Amino acid sequence: MAERAKMSKEQRAKQFLPFSALKGYEEALRSEEIRHDMIKKPVLAEEAEEEIDRALRMASEGDRVSVSFFKFGHIEEVSGEIRHIDSYTLEIDDVCVSVRDITAVYDGE
Repeated sequence: MAERAKMSKEQRAKQFLPFSALKGYEEALRSEEIRHDMIKKPVLAEEAEEEIDRALRMASEGDRVSVSFFKFGHIEEVSGEIRHIDSYTLEIDDVCVSVRDITAVYDGE
């Protein structure tokens, strides 16, 4: 029987690097972290709703605005030029936002 050459510790360790004892565990953890960070859609005070309504009625295409809005369990923000606005949607640059999901409107950038 031929004698095998001894492997270095580094070479032996490399054999086990790609091995994961729990397949999909890391992805499940990331998914759970994302789900955990999600929030419910905020309920705005009547004054805040009126302020948003007033700002949107005064806005027109070409104006620059910043908008906070609820999307998939998170509050997101977008700033830019209004491309389209109607009673249902607000399109800022390439982002289309449902008016009912807007949580705040700010002038310019």
